[in-house]
Amino acid sequence: MSIIKKRVIEPAYIGCGEQWERGAIGQGIWTGVPLSSLLQMAGMKPLAREVVAEGWDEGHRPDMPGSFPYARSLPISKAMHPDTLIAYAYNGQPLTYRHGFPLRLIVPHWYAMASVKWVRRIIVTSDAFQGPFQRLPAEFLGAI
Repeated sequence: MSIIKKRVIEPAYIGCGEQWERGAIGQGIWTGVPLSSLLQMAGMKPLAREVVAEGWDEGHRPDMPGSFPYARSLPISKAMHPDTLIAYAYNGQPLTYRHGFPLRLIVPHWYAMASVKWVRRIIVTSDAFQGPFQRLPAEFLGAI
């Protein structure tokens, strides 16, 4: 049996970004287990195409009836990157609810919406994930 080693991501200085009041960029130290280690231990199949992280939170879309759990997918190449973590601590402390307790997916260099909070399930699929929050219509993105 292999042992999973924790990984710590140290922040890199970013000298620019959107300035919203005190700034829109936050930096911290995330501690967790590489998602790749968990996927390998689970015996991910060679046909895997994407990894879907589903959170405990849910939401509505005005163009679709019903309520849906928040879920986002990553291509296998990003899911297997050693810096993609399932985090359980932030700045040396257990995650707070606000930061995604008990577990949060951390996807460095991607928009924050890919870093799913409150992870309850991880799904490996051979198909492209088409969840309601994966690809948003242009009107949700302000393009209209």
